Amino acid sequence: MTITLSAVLTVLVVVAHPDDEVLFGGFMHSLTHQLNASVDLICVTNGEGGFKHAGIAESFYDNIKLRE
Repeated sequence: MTITLSAVLTVLVVVAHPDDEVLFGGFMHSLTHQLNASVDLICVTNGEGGFKHAGIAESFYDNIKLRE
């Protein structure tokens, strides 16, 4: 089945957490590669979850304090 669009399909994907966009990877790939769509991604987060649990990663960053 072939779909032909006369206009450019534009999609805005809004996610609430970093890495949530991976849930839609196949969908976004299909949009861009099969339908030649334009896809924009917005991640809206306050960052407190990552900051709160970042202590375990401090050793990877030369012991920079990543949490309060």
